[in-house]
Amino acid sequence: MRIAISDIRTCLETILKRSNISTSDARIIADEYLEGELQGKTSHGLMAFPSLIDKLQSRKKPFVPSVIRQTQSMVFLDADGFMGSVVGRKAARMAIGMAKKQGIGAGFITNMTTWLRPGTIARYIAEQDCIGIVFNNGGSAMVAAPDGIDPVIGTNPIGIGIPTTREPIVADMATSVRAWGEVRKALQSGKPLPMGAFIDAIGQSTTDAAKADAAESMGGYKGFAIGLLIEILTGSLLVRPMGKAANGTEEYRTATRGGCILVIDPAAVGGNKAFNSANSALLRSIKASKKRSGRSGIRIPGEEAQLTRASSLKK
Repeated sequence: MRIAISDIRTCLETILKRSNISTSDARIIADEYLEGELQGKTSHGLMAFPSLIDKLQSRKKPFVPSVIRQTQSMVFLDADGFMGSVVGRKAARMAIGMAKKQGIGAGFITNMTTWLRPGTIARYIAEQDCIGIVFNNGGSAMVAAPDGIDPVIGTNPIGIGIPTTREPIVADMATSVRAWGEVRKALQSGKPLPMGAFIDAIGQSTTDAAKADAAESMGGYKGFAIGLLIEILTGSLLVRPMGKAANGTEEYRTATRGGCILVIDPAAVGGNKAFNSANSALLRSIKASKKRSGRSGIRIPGEEAQLTRASSLKK
């Protein structure tokens, strides 16, 4: 079945407004879920939307994010259980304003529900001619240590956006081999999980979504180290529970968590024009490098998602 993109957006916004979400906030949330679908990241697209609605409709009081502390270069927000995509956009705007004045700005958020992809906020920051480094806790322990079996930290994704003279470089990834959304997707479709991404309750690699008990960290100990650091920077730093203590009764997508947004203005160091030009020159040299036998070409981080998005829009 084919549905017009405008109809999907209208449908999502209408549902959100029925949960007392403002028109502007509904547009931000709807666009984030739709964007995941357009980029081919279906586990972080429309299939994740119903769990959000259940969370919104069960809430008895209005959402009122508040400022816990603010200085010239940082802001610490309590999201009061509100969507990270909306509170994250607010924190990003504030951090960008700080960076334009101070060279660097930071937004810290506690008690937020997930933003689907930190790369969405990282791209927004890069489009304002700044560097964006964005990461969040995965919501509950789902990743095992390389020599362990039990899930001990979250999937803890990171997004980095860097401006160039054209499209920004946007890296957006979980610190596990695959995001836990792959399990949700496999359970719905009945298809097997990718090899080497998940283990069962006794530590054996599995492609059966029903048996998946923990995700493998990307890159072994190096990836686990990154995930562990993000667990701390979005956990104890923001007065949030970590590891198994972060596991509550809620589904991981709607569990509250912490998020960090760091913004750097290149103008405060070497200048935006020189920075952007150098980045574009580096990308050109990478694209022009020799490719391996049987490969169609060399792609830059985030490029495949944008190509899929362009194709989706065209269709």
